[in-house]
Amino acid sequence: MTGSARPRPAPRHPELISDGGGLPFAAAALAGSSEPLDPSDPAVAALLAHLGARAGPRRASRAPWKRAAVAPPVEAPTLEDWRLLARTDSEALFGRGRPPQLLTVAVRRGGRSRAW
Repeated sequence: MTGSARPRPAPRHPELISDGGGLPFAAAALAGSSEPLDPSDPAVAALLAHLGARAGPRRASRAPWKRAAVAPPVEAPTLEDWRLLARTDSEALFGRGRPPQLLTVAVRRGGRSRAW
């Protein structure tokens, strides 16, 4: 050890959790059931748009032997199992699942229109 680098006690469980790229949130946000998300909320609408874009049809393969005769149906995205983990005036962090399989999506307000 050099100088003042001494171990300091810390709480067993952190007050806030973060993946380093999004908003930090309280661990309690993952506990219990959450209120359903309101699709009329602009941040939630942005989440649905993101989920819809990710669930959209994929580009067909260029290799004829890999092309499907009929494209599988695309399911519409739902807000089932999604919860709001943290929010500021310009960012919202949503999550689905629990660690270590926690999936997070952050939406941000930006541009001149300040749209989500």
